[in-house]
Amino acid sequence: MGHGSAPFSGIIKDIQGRGSCYKQDWIGGLHTVVRERSNQNLFLFFRILAPTMYVFFASALPVIAFGEQLSKDTGLYFFDHSVASQLAQQKEFNLKNGKMEEVFMQMDKGNKTDSVNKELKKLFGLTSKE
Repeated sequence: MGHGSAPFSGIIKDIQGRGSCYKQDWIGGLHTVVRERSNQNLFLFFRILAPTMYVFFASALPVIAFGEQLSKDTGLYFFDHSVASQLAQQKEFNLKNGKMEEVFMQMDKGNKTDSVNKELKKLFGLTSKE
């Protein structure tokens, strides 16, 4: 996205490009709840809808916003950057469940991840191999 583009044009293009997938995901996830019309099923529908929307938008919006900003400012946005943003959001979960070392071993395989890898190791208090 160039600097002269209209505000939110990248988000609009993303929604247009992935709209059918988003629609299919939401319909598939909520279809089983709405299949029968009863008070209990409608209550369950609204109990599921609120947390589903929260998780979807709480994880999607920061990735879209910061990913677009990074792409616009540097022209670069790699898989490693999305991994780093997700790890930063889930630090406590990853440390408790022992998954952090697996992620770092995967990230160590490429040269372009060195700076991201070093920053993540500093962030999570792990020692570097250097």
